Amino acid sequence: MGVGKTELVEELAVRLHELLQEVVWGRCTSGEGVPAYWVWAQVFRQLAVSRPEAFRKAEARFGSLLAPLMLDPESGRRSLSGEDPSARARFLTQDAMCETLLSLAAEDPLVVVLEDLDQADESSLELLALLRTRLHCEPLSVVVTADDTGAAADLMGGGAVAEALGDSRTRSVRLTGLSRRETGDLVSAQTAVEVPDEILRLLHERSRGNPYVLHQFIAGVGDPGLLSDRAVVENALADIPVGVRQAVGRRLAALPGPVLDVLRCCSALGGAFELALVREVLGGSTDVEAAIEAATRHGLLRRAAQPPFLLSFRDELVQEVLLGELGGSDRTRLRESVVRALAQRPAALHGEYEPGRERARRAPRRHSTAGDAKGACGPTSVPPHPA
Repeated sequence: MGVGKTELVEELAVRLHELLQEVVWGRCTSGEGVPAYWVWAQVFRQLAVSRPEAFRKAEARFGSLLAPLMLDPESGRRSLSGEDPSARARFLTQDAMCETLLSLAAEDPLVVVLEDLDQADESSLELLALLRTRLHCEPLSVVVTADDTGAAADLMGGGAVAEALGDSRTRSVRLTGLSRRETGDLVSAQTAVEVPDEILRLLHERSRGNPYVLHQFIAGVGDPGLLSDRAVVENALADIPVGVRQAVGRRLAALPGPVLDVLRCCSALGGAFELALVREVLGGSTDVEAAIEAATRHGLLRRAAQPPFLLSFRDELVQEVLLGELGGSDRTRLRESVVRALAQRPAALHGEYEPGRERARRAPRRHSTAGDAKGACGPTSVPPHPA
């Protein structure tokens, strides 16, 4: 999220427009009420405007098969009767869509951009999979963007996104965070002020090089001239900006309830924690292993490669957002559950974890908001009382 996928594709589109190459866009949207093929409907609507004559020919050829893409502008209802067509009818519809795109591209080469593919509905993904099998020497290219979390989850499940990414004709570009030097360049370009290296280090570490998150933190400082004041910057970095919190919250809200419950528990267990401790804290009513596995597939958690194979969050901002969702009573309840779980362990095990606790007591609190999440470093550290 916010790493620059859309901006990169927009730059590509500008270059293509300079070459008189048509680019049409669609953005996938998840949620209730979103019709099937929604991202493709956006693409076809643009083509109906930019290539009206060719599109009318395609409509005349396939008739009602293209109905799922065309919405009645007055009623807002789909023209297609029956929301659950047979598998054969669905295939014929997808075939008509593919043929329409290929025929339009044959007249004038075409580039289709599908954004946020990880949020696409099943029908849209099926259409992409069918179209992909027909792109042999055709003057049609498809550019997709996807969040790493959704792509990783689909990759583990062997779904349509994974198949598209794994195609031998697909070229993938993985976007990572900015380096510290690039972070400094972006800060200079945005603020036109010279920021001390120590402040740039703080901004880079807190934003993890994510341009969107970095912009949000800089905005939280207010006057760019204050970026040289370490105390002001640290105060701004202590809280997660509202925009970032809402964006992360929307991603988390899409997770199944049991997975989200387990992640909230994990957020209060420190920087690294045991799977066994999570299981002991939550009890037998929750399938902790399945939830942890799902969170790992979604790129939210990672497991250490060396024994004791501790778990941790991939992104501290996600951990902080989850921790912030816990009320004071919930944090107290979790703390008491951790204490009970540790008390029931053999004395020898307690000895093993004492160094971790000692490190946690000595560790400084870097951010007030992150204190509960970062103050405990060991696998069995007890989260502190809420501030």
